[in-house]
Amino acid sequence: MNELKNKFEDLMSHDLEERILEKENWDFLSSLSPHITVMKDYPQNHPYHCYDLLVHTCKTVDGIDPAGLTADEYRLLKTAGFFHDIGKPSVAKEKVNQYGETRTIFHNHAEKSEEISVPILEKLGYDEKEIQKLRFYIVAHDLFLQYTPENAYSKNSRRTIINVENIKKAQKRFMKERPDLEVSKHDFFVMMSLSRADAFTHAKLVLNRDGTVFDTNVDMALRALMIQKVCIMLEKE
Repeated sequence: MNELKNKFEDLMSHDLEERILEKENWDFLSSLSPHITVMKDYPQNHPYHCYDLLVHTCKTVDGIDPAGLTADEYRLLKTAGFFHDIGKPSVAKEKVNQYGETRTIFHNHAEKSEEISVPILEKLGYDEKEIQKLRFYIVAHDLFLQYTPENAYSKNSRRTIINVENIKKAQKRFMKERPDLEVSKHDFFVMMSLSRADAFTHAKLVLNRDGTVFDTNVDMALRALMIQKVCIMLEKE
């Protein structure tokens, strides 16, 4: 295995949050790209987030569940977890809502993260096939963010109901739009393990202005799990 890749994957393998800012580790990661350096102490400034970008990233990597994954899938998903939000600072825009509150929005951050990650992954020594998988995991990690269980659906919401038909349509649409990634149905199942880990690192409670709960990180993770179970069903078709 390439020495840089081996060093990087060893760092991703366990307790990343505890180890990342040790001088040798941070010097190594910072040397890979200035986009990594920017992540440290970068505020996300959004109701759905409670950590800065680097801490959120580390918690996501550490939180990926290996259940149902092969060793290679788990290894690559850990790598994808590190890069899944790296594009946020590059697309960040400040937006003032109707209450005069300033929020940071990160439209198309997944696509930007994919773009930024490729040269870093090449530098680390990942091969073309691995990079193709990693690009998919990164660019698609928020694909089902706006999906919701039927019992929580509202006609006034932009969310889509979680069911076999809708997930199947989304998979087909993505594969048609990104034939370059040669995505399989199983890849969607794997990618949802990243989405679940990502969800758990969001704010525990997202509140409405009246103090009522709008969303929680547990509910987000449960939605991701529901979608992952649908992906299993679609694999068997």
